[in-house]
Order: sequence, then C-alpha cells, then structure tokens
Amino acid sequence: MHQYKDPNVNLDWYSHKKEKTKRYFQELEQLKIDKKLKTLCLDYFIKNESLMKRRPTTFQHDDFHPANIIIENGKFAGIIDFQRMDWGDPIHDLHKLGFFSSPISIPFTQGIVDGYHLHTKLSTDFWELYTLYSVIHLVSSLVWGTKRGMQEKMMMYAMNVLKDHDNFTRIIPRWYQT
Repeated sequence: MHQYKDPNVNLDWYSHKKEKTKRYFQELEQLKIDKKLKTLCLDYFIKNESLMKRRPTTFQHDDFHPANIIIENGKFAGIIDFQRMDWGDPIHDLHKLGFFSSPISIPFTQGIVDGYHLHTKLSTDFWELYTLYSVIHLVSSLVWGTKRGMQEKMMMYAMNVLKDHDNFTRIIPRWYQT
C-alpha cells in the first residue's frame, strides 16, 4: 500500500499534520481531562513535531487496526474500511497499534512492525515517529471519543499507551520489548 506515492507532490506532510494536530489540541484544551495529561502530550508534540518534516507522502489506509483486517482460513485475506484513506507519512499508518492491536495480541502487533521492516532496518527514527504519531492519536482519540460519548473507553486506551511508553519517556513501547 505504501508503495504508491502521492500524486500531489506539493503536499507538505509536516504543515498538513501540524495544522490538523493543532486543532485537536485546541479541542482537547476544552475537555475535562487531567491538565497534566494535556501538558504532557502538548510538550511532547512541540518538542518532536519537527520529526515530521521532509517525510515521504504515500497512500495510507489511515484506520489500520485488527477490526479492519480480514482473515480467511487462518490467512491474511485483505484490509477493509478505506473511508479514511489519505496521503501521508507511511509510518503514520501504524499509529493505532498501541491503542487497538497490542491489547488484543502482542505477537501480532510485534509482527506488524517486524513485517513492515522486512527489507529495512528497524531504527530509532522509526520509533521516534511512531511515538510522536501515538501522542497525536491519543489526543485525537480523546477528542473524537468525547464527541461520541466514548471518552472513558478512549481514556482507557490512552492510559495503556502512556504506560507502554512510560509517559513518553521511552520511544520503544513495552509491548515491543516483551
């Protein structure tokens, strides 16, 4: 999927994602959520947002998680639910692993990362971007979840991500190192 390059070569992923994330942080500020959590996420984002500069833009599913994977006769058969498809950093497509995949199966989640890096070296750069995108997803999911009456559920997922990353002091999540 990520082999398809963005035909709109003028897309600046950094500016696009930063602007979208800025709106989510503005909405997060209005929510009745622990101020320490808001500050932790905002500080991490500000410190690391530059990692998104000069990233490639390829086709992305943008909602990749186990509920959107089809398994038939015990084998991968496809991916569904492309309604959020977009163009962007291919690593961004993995941002939901810590939310929805690792609680279901750590070996599956590790396998996604390892399979993604089958022909490339798994680097610190990957984990830095993955963690940044996890922070962004945590923020957007709390905003989304609150709007849909699911704040408690999204907060549970968010707390798991915080735990896996030791409040974002570690870039490689616990689920990968087990």
